[in-house]
Amino acid sequence: MKVYVDVGVGNKLPKEVDISKNETVGSFRRKYADELGVPLNNAQIVSDLGTEFSNDRAKLSSLLQEEETIHITPRAKGG
Repeated sequence: MKVYVDVGVGNKLPKEVDISKNETVGSFRRKYADELGVPLNNAQIVSDLGTEFSNDRAKLSSLLQEEETIHITPRAKGG
């Protein structure tokens, strides 16, 4: 499944990535957080609709639509 990943840094365009049917939120976070410059323990994955994917065991393919854009951002500090 093809999705786009936006890190919201500068003028970078979203990166096209292929995720497998069995790719979990946690494995995706580990794979791309460091590559995209977001610390793993602070990486938040959010859909275009604002849904945060926090369950590391959930399969991304069941949470996303083909060619959807997801955002990896640092979590906001504070409460």
